[in-house]
Amino acid sequence: MTKLQELIENPPLRPTLNNILLFVPPVEETSDGGIVLYTEKEKDREKKGSAHGYVVAMGPNAFEQMYDGSVQASVGDHVFTGRYPGDIVSVDGMDDGSLRIIVDEEVRAIWPK
Repeated sequence: MTKLQELIENPPLRPTLNNILLFVPPVEETSDGGIVLYTEKEKDREKKGSAHGYVVAMGPNAFEQMYDGSVQASVGDHVFTGRYPGDIVSVDGMDDGSLRIIVDEEVRAIWPK
C-alpha cells in the first residue's frame, strides 16, 4: 500500500468547513539517468512551493458555496493549486512538509485520471 492510499484510508486529520487535506508527493532527487536535480536547500524550497498534490480528506462544506454543477475535486484526485498554498501541517511524525491544509478555493484544476 502506498503512502497516499494509507492516508486516504486513515487520514491523520479531519478538515473542517471548506478545508481540504492535501498530500504533496516527495520531490524527485535524481533523474532517471542518475543526475542530482536538487540540493537539500533547493529541494526544501521546491517542496514548500509545490503547486500540486492529492486530496486526502475534505471538510463537509468543501466546494459547497461554489457549487454550480461544475466538476469538483474528490478524495484521491490529483489537483493543482497556486504556489505556496495553505498551511504546512506536521502530524504523526510527518514533519517533512508533505501534508497541507488548503481552502477549496485554492484548487485551480484537477489532473485528469
